[in-house]
Amino acid sequence: MIDPEGTKIALTAPFPNITIAGNVANQVSVTQEYLDDIYKVKNPYSSLMHKYYGTIFPLWDETAAAIMLDPTIVKNTTSFYLDVDTAPSSPNYGNIHAYQEALKPTAQNLQKVNMVVSIDGNRLKKSVQPSSEGVKILTGHSERDRPTALLLQVQATQHTGTSAIEIALTDRMIDDIGWAYYANISVGNPSQVQAVLIDSGSNELLFTAANATACKTRNGCAGGTFDVTKSSTFDVVTRGGLSIGYEDSSKKKGDYFTDEVQIGEISVTNARLGIAYEVSDPTGMNTGIMGLGYANNEGSNKSEPYPTFLDALVQSGAIESRLYGIHLNQINSSGSIIFGGIDIAKFQGPMTTLDCLLDGRKTATEHKLKLDKITVNPHDENSEELLLSFGQVPHAVFLDSGNAYLFAPKVAGNSGVAADHNGNPLCTLMVEPSGPGEISSIGDAVMRAGYWVFDLDNGQISVAQANIEASSSDIVKVLKGVDGLSRAVQRHFVGDQVSASGDYLLAIGPSPSFTSSLERRFDGAAATVKISKVSAPWPLIGGLVLFTIEMQSLKEQVNRVVAQAR
Repeated sequence: MIDPEGTKIALTAPFPNITIAGNVANQVSVTQEYLDDIYKVKNPYSSLMHKYYGTIFPLWDETAAAIMLDPTIVKNTTSFYLDVDTAPSSPNYGNIHAYQEALKPTAQNLQKVNMVVSIDGNRLKKSVQPSSEGVKILTGHSERDRPTALLLQVQATQHTGTSAIEIALTDRMIDDIGWAYYANISVGNPSQVQAVLIDSGSNELLFTAANATACKTRNGCAGGTFDVTKSSTFDVVTRGGLSIGYEDSSKKKGDYFTDEVQIGEISVTNARLGIAYEVSDPTGMNTGIMGLGYANNEGSNKSEPYPTFLDALVQSGAIESRLYGIHLNQINSSGSIIFGGIDIAKFQGPMTTLDCLLDGRKTATEHKLKLDKITVNPHDENSEELLLSFGQVPHAVFLDSGNAYLFAPKVAGNSGVAADHNGNPLCTLMVEPSGPGEISSIGDAVMRAGYWVFDLDNGQISVAQANIEASSSDIVKVLKGVDGLSRAVQRHFVGDQVSASGDYLLAIGPSPSFTSSLERRFDGAAATVKISKVSAPWPLIGGLVLFTIEMQSLKEQVNRVVAQAR
């Protein structure tokens, strides 16, 4: 049932993007058990939903709203041009007509419409209950009467443990580029929700302007835009000061400004933010970026340091240490980022601490480690080196959550791809060669299988084997100081688990159905952790591909990280 005249106006209006949910909500079935879980939230929405929905009706309104707020639940769409017959005397009054590009009426200014064909119904249902609960402070075993860690939760499931702020973070497949991870935060007064890319490889918190040229195209700006004219607290700091380029060739130009940024109930006012009016993004997403690196003035025309978003969280008293732990987890599953703390339930085995490269400076300014060697082991074949050993000559590699791949400086042959002799689909290892003079980087393909702690106060990065099967959280505050992380870990584990040299088998590449078994073998200070029973979303041709990365600490020269891919 539609309003023909209203639909006609919508279909001919110059909207940057028109999406129709159609009958896709019929794919989302509701059980009585699910409604009972919703009812436990005990608010007006959950009570009405439990009382009136029943198991007959799909989640129509929730589906339409979810597609608008979180487009990542959409699995498949089709595009065409729509028109509606509004002639009063027409026997087809109210009928909708669909046209392909070549057949659309030239006399009418019809807009292309995206029709949603299928969605991830399970993800939608998982998001409804946390959304009905809203954002709230979680209290627990904190040492002070103030928040101790901020939690950005992937796909928003509720946690208890320590004081934490929980908001939505989600993963999304970007064409053939790979998976990226986004968080929803609020900016301005009144607040405007923005989706920002979580990026450990940069340091700016940037938003896309509502009047950016890229947002006026049909692709639009997927993460939402910030309308500066609607914020009463918006204040320009450096007009034209923002000019930054990224490794993927994307660019952003605009102004620096200050305004209110909110994560749940925590408000930050002293961070310098960027608003981009000129946006160039090869992915077509054109989202904002939450850079979590050091304050080294990337993209700035000024030479004086400025507080990053992470700095501002510390200065506001929201967290105590400039530290965050990342657990991306397997694709389409719950993961998290903890500011000012770690989640000890999300990793297993020892945690190895590595010193960041200083590049002749007194302190670290980038999340950069020493890369020694990369090898690949095809199933039942001899290993092959993709990156030759550098010996005592350090080769730098970035830890970059804003990058989907591993970019290596030297790739031999086509070791990233394996296929059988029957022409079945390829199994691609997500490794790309970096160009001449370009820095190597370890992206989400590797990071998904580890638990990574970025300690900006001490210039260190720590890694442990991710607990793929974790179903709960245990968030621990990390105090400021050289031993803050080790104290947090030792407090909950027997023995000294931090800085023990070790090997880690990390599964890389998209893999939505991890099951893991853990084996530990102590040989002096060494430990070996193995993950098995890993399945990928595509057929595995040629069997197991073992991918190895070795990184060394400047102090011990013995720490290693090993990655395994199927």
